[in-house]
Amino acid sequence: MSSFLVFLSAVFCAATALAQSVENHIFTPEQNAYMAEQNIRATEKIINEGLFTDPSNPLTFELITTSKARPFAEFERAGYLIFSSQVSFQSRKAKQMMAKELPPETILVVFTYSDNATHIQNVRDEYSQWLDADRLKVVYLPTARNGFWARDGVPVPVWREDKKSGDFFFSVVDAKYYHEFEADQEIGDLFSAKVTKHDYFFEGGNFMANSKNECIIVDKTATQEIPSFIFQDFYGCDKLLRLPHVKGIGHADESIKFVDDKTVLTDEPSYVGELEYAGYTVHELPRPWGRFETYVNSLLVNGVLYVPIFGQPTDKEALEVYQKLGFDKVIGIDSTILSNNGAGSLHCITMTYPDVPFHQLLEAFGGIEL
Repeated sequence: MSSFLVFLSAVFCAATALAQSVENHIFTPEQNAYMAEQNIRATEKIINEGLFTDPSNPLTFELITTSKARPFAEFERAGYLIFSSQVSFQSRKAKQMMAKELPPETILVVFTYSDNATHIQNVRDEYSQWLDADRLKVVYLPTARNGFWARDGVPVPVWREDKKSGDFFFSVVDAKYYHEFEADQEIGDLFSAKVTKHDYFFEGGNFMANSKNECIIVDKTATQEIPSFIFQDFYGCDKLLRLPHVKGIGHADESIKFVDDKTVLTDEPSYVGELEYAGYTVHELPRPWGRFETYVNSLLVNGVLYVPIFGQPTDKEALEVYQKLGFDKVIGIDSTILSNNGAGSLHCITMTYPDVPFHQLLEAFGGIEL
């Protein structure tokens, strides 16, 4: 075989490996039941270890993580926008637009599970027309094969208190993820972040928080089996609002968005009363036609807001709601295929981390910059 054919064969093999199908965002009833059962067992394990005696009473438990945490809120200053190199469900244009409109103080981190040179160069070429080398980092995470839904699989960023100094340091929380994204320690290493780990199945897309230790989740089947103290201990949730699962796949980021500590957006009328009772000012967004279409699943990066749109009359109304809230820039990005075929949108395929040194990011990620 000629060297040229060998080269073509290698490229084809690399492309085939990278073209693996990505699971859509929906869990089957069987998968949900399995995760719920495993979460029940996780609680039983903690009880057997004597860490608390009454799961319903948070005063009876000891801090597993040994130090207090505070959530990193999406509206706080972000140093990094993170997503996978995979562009399933026609998400290429969405990711390109995010790179093109990325605020100048923010670095784009694209992770890949392949170290194939051709693939790496293709990833660089994809985004380098908008970002110079200092603002574009390609990171090799060999265990990140199932990382397309980055919000769910990438560990959740928090600030954790140093007991001796009282200062807060960057940390990340590793939950179990059904699709087996196993790069949590690598991500922690990438950012020099301490990784705290628990044994409950939980997706980051079902976690919305402000900077005042207030968190909102949707109580879908498996999440109902996670004791509230897990959210207090690991994620820093002194106040936890559990909303019923009434639509979509059961993630908070489909239906709730903090825009500051006291202001939230929702497209679910039945949530408005609970949110107002909890002390929040609520702005309602319209709801598009599709079952998994939502304007709430937007991405906020340092005042720039990327909003999913669907070519429907309600697009204009949704963009106006966001514009009236005073963001620096509001950008509509088509999410029709991503939402209807993948059952997710812009927030689901991205993660933001705070402004920490990149070597800390590398250590937190456990990745290798390529």
